[in-house]
Amino acid sequence: MQVCDGLEHIHARGYVHRDVKPTNIMVDARGHACILDFGILRLKQSNLTQTGFVAGTPEYMSPEQARDAKSTDARSDLYSLGVMLYEAVTGKVPFSGPNFLAQKREMLLLPPSKAVPELPAGLDVVIQRALDPEPKKRFRSAAELAQALEPL
Repeated sequence: MQVCDGLEHIHARGYVHRDVKPTNIMVDARGHACILDFGILRLKQSNLTQTGFVAGTPEYMSPEQARDAKSTDARSDLYSLGVMLYEAVTGKVPFSGPNFLAQKREMLLLPPSKAVPELPAGLDVVIQRALDPEPKKRFRSAAELAQALEPL
């Protein structure tokens, strides 16, 4: 929830983090999650990323970010957060192996509850929506994702 709040703050100011992953989230001594490493942060409307240059961590990046770093928006960060949620509840990233970037675009995601049957059914729906290969089908904002997670 705190990562959603942080992303909402970043996105509201027109930025996309582009490298949301577990090693870029730190929990302080008071239990507050902090988003770190803004090294590849970009303005939503900026063209500063050069064509053909892929910035980010492949296991956590959205399909559109893997294709063209300039096509990212807030929904790309939400995809990355969806990967983190999947990993948090199953112990592994949803896509891996030699063709995992192609898998993100072409394969159906195995629902987390198949690996961990005791998970709430609603969590499958939230994670699968966050990880939809089509950005338009994902949550519109980090606040919307947080709202879907809250009852779970």
